[in-house]
Amino acid sequence: MRKLSELSRLFLNSLLSENMSLAFFLGILFMLIESGTIKQTAIKGLKYMSTVFVINVLGWFLHTILPGGLDPLNPAIFFLTTVTGVTVLKYWGELKGEWFGLPRFVPALGLFFGTQLLMQKGSYTYPEMMTANTAYILGGYLLFVLIAAIKEEIIVSDAAPVFKSYSTLLAAIAMLALGVIGIQII
Repeated sequence: MRKLSELSRLFLNSLLSENMSLAFFLGILFMLIESGTIKQTAIKGLKYMSTVFVINVLGWFLHTILPGGLDPLNPAIFFLTTVTGVTVLKYWGELKGEWFGLPRFVPALGLFFGTQLLMQKGSYTYPEMMTANTAYILGGYLLFVLIAAIKEEIIVSDAAPVFKSYSTLLAAIAMLALGVIGIQII
């Protein structure tokens, strides 16, 4: 029973408050770029987050079978699994085009690499890794859909055009982050 309690705590902490891949600027930027309407984003979010889940498990597995003396090869594992994730998403027809002259897969690299870094930094056992990974993915998916909802609401609102921009969306996300930190303090 004690192990379930520890895993439950790990899950809840990893969902949002310790989900640093969401705090990494490229992860948020990627979600801003890729979110459209709520319906489109819900489908895209499933594709992206399932890919992140699989590459996290793959990266963790490759890291654990690697002998201790070969730890300097971890960045190569991150790179290999990140490229695999981008390839899978491109195969699914995602990450097409450019955003301000930048290929759309570039911001995805931050999201993929960041979550894998969290997996390795945690030194998790298999059950802990699956719990934390599931929480990271659920938190990321919720944020993906939340960003799409806020973005859609800003676009259809009667506000002045100056408020219908990415800066307004970033301010809304910052307020959400403050709320998460406030709840954690309580």
